Amino acid sequence: MEDLVMLLVTLAVSITFMLFSGGVGAAIAASRGASGSEWFVVGLLFGPVGWLLAGLMAGRSAEDEGPVRASEVARCTRAIELDPTSAAAYVRRGNVYRGRLQLQPAVDDFSRAIELDPANAEAFSNRGLARQSLGKDDLAIADFTKVIELDPGNAAAYADRGAAEAHAGDSTAATADFDRAIDRAIDRDRVAIRRYMREARLRPS
Repeated sequence: MEDLVMLLVTLAVSITFMLFSGGVGAAIAASRGASGSEWFVVGLLFGPVGWLLAGLMAGRSAEDEGPVRASEVARCTRAIELDPTSAAAYVRRGNVYRGRLQLQPAVDDFSRAIELDPANAEAFSNRGLARQSLGKDDLAIADFTKVIELDPGNAAAYADRGAAEAHAGDSTAATADFDRAIDRAIDRDRVAIRRYMREARLRPS
């Protein structure tokens, strides 16, 4: 009995450390302006080595693409000036900001798109991704939940919410959402979702 208790305690400590490591990797990446969700997996798998990689590598691609992305922002801003009521224009510029890893301006544009079009699932989804990269898991989960309300068959929304829940340390909710994503996904997506679950040490029920 004591051996079983020790095994369970060791397993719980290992899972907690892995989730903590993923969170640290994501936080470091977000502080460098990079996507926290991608570096969450790196931190999860490699621990302190992943933190070092996040600190060294995160954000470099955005710096390299700066001039091109800047012109895209200018074009999107012009479109907004021509039609300030266009939710789609704000979503497009938000996507460019997010691609440049300028996450707060991206959140602001997605929020404006939602004000103009409260049923815009793309705006909620992309705002959730940007918020997750900023480490705001609760807000990201709320956005992904809204996407699911608007589009209950959206497998990606369940997978995104599961990733945010895993990042927040709620492995039970994450596993349930990955199961729902798998149920709704085409075969190619099922493979990607199961790979993420394996990397996060989560198991479908």
